[in-house]
Amino acid sequence: MSSVIALPPAAPRAPRPARPRHPCSLSQKRFWVQNQLQPGNPALHVAVRWRLEGELPTAHLEKAFELIAQRHEILRSAFAEVDGEPMQTALPSISIHIPEIDLPGLAPAEAELEAQRIAELEARTSFDLRSTPPFLRVTRLLHRAGVSTLLVTAHHIVCDGWSLGLLAEEVGEICNALADGRAPVLPELPWSYGEYAQRQADEPPTLEAESAFWRTKLDGVRHFELPADRPRPPVFTPNSDIESRLLPRDLTQRLDQLGRRHGATLFMTLQAALLALLHRYTGETDIAIGTQIAVRDEVELEPLIGLFVNTVVLRNDLSGDPAFEQLLVRVRDNVTEAFEHRHMPLEHVINIVRPPRDLSRHPLFSINLQVQRSCIRNGDYGRFRLTELPPAPAGSIFDLNVFVIESPEGWRASCEYNTDLYERGTIQRLLRGFETLLHGVAASPSRRLSALPVIDAADRHELVAGWNATAAEYPQDRTVADLFEQQVARTPDAPALASAGRTLSYRELDQAANRLARELQSRGIGRGALVGVMLERSTHLSVALMAILKAGGAYVPIDPSHPPERIGYVVGSARLAAMVTRSTLIDRLADTDAPVVLLDSDAEGIAQHPPTPPPREVTPSDLAYVLYTSGSTGRPKGVQIEQRSLVNVLWGSTRAPGLKAGDVYVSVTTIAFDVATMDMFLPLITGAKLVIATEEQTVNAEELLTLLRTQRATAMFATPVTWQFLLAAGWRGEPRLKMICGGEAMPRKLAEDLLHTGGELWNIYGPTETTIWSSVLKIESGEGPVPVGAPFANTQFYVLDANGELVPRGAPGELYIG
Repeated sequence: MSSVIALPPAAPRAPRPARPRHPCSLSQKRFWVQNQLQPGNPALHVAVRWRLEGELPTAHLEKAFELIAQRHEILRSAFAEVDGEPMQTALPSISIHIPEIDLPGLAPAEAELEAQRIAELEARTSFDLRSTPPFLRVTRLLHRAGVSTLLVTAHHIVCDGWSLGLLAEEVGEICNALADGRAPVLPELPWSYGEYAQRQADEPPTLEAESAFWRTKLDGVRHFELPADRPRPPVFTPNSDIESRLLPRDLTQRLDQLGRRHGATLFMTLQAALLALLHRYTGETDIAIGTQIAVRDEVELEPLIGLFVNTVVLRNDLSGDPAFEQLLVRVRDNVTEAFEHRHMPLEHVINIVRPPRDLSRHPLFSINLQVQRSCIRNGDYGRFRLTELPPAPAGSIFDLNVFVIESPEGWRASCEYNTDLYERGTIQRLLRGFETLLHGVAASPSRRLSALPVIDAADRHELVAGWNATAAEYPQDRTVADLFEQQVARTPDAPALASAGRTLSYRELDQAANRLARELQSRGIGRGALVGVMLERSTHLSVALMAILKAGGAYVPIDPSHPPERIGYVVGSARLAAMVTRSTLIDRLADTDAPVVLLDSDAEGIAQHPPTPPPREVTPSDLAYVLYTSGSTGRPKGVQIEQRSLVNVLWGSTRAPGLKAGDVYVSVTTIAFDVATMDMFLPLITGAKLVIATEEQTVNAEELLTLLRTQRATAMFATPVTWQFLLAAGWRGEPRLKMICGGEAMPRKLAEDLLHTGGELWNIYGPTETTIWSSVLKIESGEGPVPVGAPFANTQFYVLDANGELVPRGAPGELYIG
């Protein structure tokens, strides 16, 4: 920006008739309307901090601002609505008082924190546009002799960023003139802002062509969602904060050179980089962002303080995974075309496009980008030095307002973010990712967007190693049967199993399983043999599963309530070596050549076997079970799980969600669901009591509640549907109950309802192929979706995009489990 003082003298003007008031400009009307919708919204403020060094009396500053307001009538203008239209009227004069706040006595670090606090308070203190001007205020913070901070806050309706540079120059000239005892030397102003606005009203710009352009350009435009930390409030608020990052000088120089090679400005290059980052965070290829452009099309407007800014929507096409250089050319052409149609006020564009009404966000875009060289000349102003400090957060009308501004130290990338949506750490990672991507662009602009780095070394280490530091000891040389027998030795007389009025101690359960295991071995069942189990929910089910493992085989669970076609498919596909069922269910079996053990009809023969453990040759690498899922094609698919995988999950589960001797675990899960494996074995390796609910109890809320109460249950797994089923039946919870949930996403409202019961609430997640579950999370009260949690013991999670690259934290991708 050219210095104001360096402007050539203005040409003589013809006398203009004085008018008591002027209409507001097109840009001012936009801010007037926004202020009407949200009176006092601090997002409509312009707030800066200037560090002053040198002897500069506050009285001189006050006089300087008053004289500047006398020169620029916009700073002494009042606003009112006349016949439905906002009008501005310049008062003859105004006085400006600059309060001083003394900060001495504080340590330097404490003084800076206090200065930051005051700056934020000043930036957010609202203006009432219906009151008396000025709509600009100045506060001075005194640090020590000769050093102070000037806080300048104005309503955007009277000022823009360019104007701040003019303000600084004129303050410097006037203060120096007052100290020298001379008149300030400033160029005559060819126009007043009110005259500029009047001319707009008298000679409105022809916008038919621009209307047609924006109607076509933004047809079908839609919002894209950058992953947020919290759900979007129903009504957008200006609550915001700022994070910033200084970009290395050599980096911005290389980016500037890259842009020049392609006929692009630094703004275009940085915009292309931001779009590439947003694409990698969201996967979107149709991305609209906003930017502000100064509409000072005539040299006579350059020395005027006022609002000469319009917001332009930049809709971008990132399809086809282009090289960055190709995207840069697209952005260059797109920006050039959009800026040629920059005069259409944003409100008119919104009226043309007519996006769906949504009070929770900006109508057309949620992310804004500004790139500009500093409007403020940092350095020597004669008797003092002025240095612009990073701005204090006032408020934002966008989810993210990214601005890259030249400072004395170099280009600084900052992000003002809505604190209702984002955590500070998220924005810090976003800025680190932005810089990382810029380095990648500068080093290799021919790389495709999918190959550009977007995660810095520290974040990559956290995603790869930090989150996956899950190594945990577990009995790698043991099988599930081994762990059960060890528990039998510890608590032989403790209750182990109960169902339908029958209870077995650990000793009784062990002996029953041993006898059945020996029966299976007598029929040729040994290491690696697959044995089908089709039984109702009873103590027999638990005995049968443990017996198969003790015999050395692996079980294949079959739900007797499943359709005969599915049962037949599983039996045929698994090529079972034997089948354990009851005579009442035999008619549900298709023809099979496998031996069938009927627990009722063969009971007398089974009882003749010794109750001691049978010999077995089973290793941790042998199969424990094969569970048939629906499969991605709709045909059942057998998933094979080894003993060591099951032992790892069970052993880790003794810690989280956790189970101990004396607990009472109620099982309500169908045997054909993999979590039933945890139901059947976790209680029995910890000394807890396993209670198997009958079929009738699992579908009748009153009976299930009675079971939970009479058994004094302390733990139960169920799907969200079942937990909601219990709440709907009037269940008010039990503080001692550990509620474990999985199988489908846990709704936040249901989680909050369950937490209000006073018990512990756990979320588990994992596909059948990874052995029951892969992650576990103790749910706490909060907002937003309930996450799946951290990877389980000896498990790794990686979230990758379609190209197999790590996605940034919070970005969507596919979960890879190791």
